[in-house]
Amino acid sequence: MANEETWKCSTCGESKPIRSGRSPCARCNADRAAEDGWREADIRRVVWQPPSPPYWVPGFTRAAYNEMHEAQGGVCLLCGRPETEDTGEGAAKRLAVDHDKETKLARGLLCSACNTGIGKLQHDPARLRKAADYIEEHRARAASLGVTPKR
Repeated sequence: MANEETWKCSTCGESKPIRSGRSPCARCNADRAAEDGWREADIRRVVWQPPSPPYWVPGFTRAAYNEMHEAQGGVCLLCGRPETEDTGEGAAKRLAVDHDKETKLARGLLCSACNTGIGKLQHDPARLRKAADYIEEHRARAASLGVTPKR
């Protein structure tokens, strides 16, 4: 164990053996979940991993999450699909709470793919539009050559 690689929990600062590479650690996640009103049964049933600050949406409660989840029909607001990314423990992750970085207000629940895509393009509407235009132009060019996309 002396040569085992470790990572430091962003909440408690303890060194932990590398597992999924997530921070904060499981104990700190459980403590945070309890502070947010999650019952012990909920914590065991669902892997609740609140993002570390500054990504945590202040004041966004489990009740607000559940209400938004129900309003969206349990699917991503952008692609309309349920979350498919695995927690590593055999269960699908929860949809991510997407929020405006300026106002800190929650916008909706997104799957990991859509949430990551927006983040990689720095939440910049102009970059997102340009990326969409880029893909559409490429598909139009491919179609003009008689190439059809595989789906």
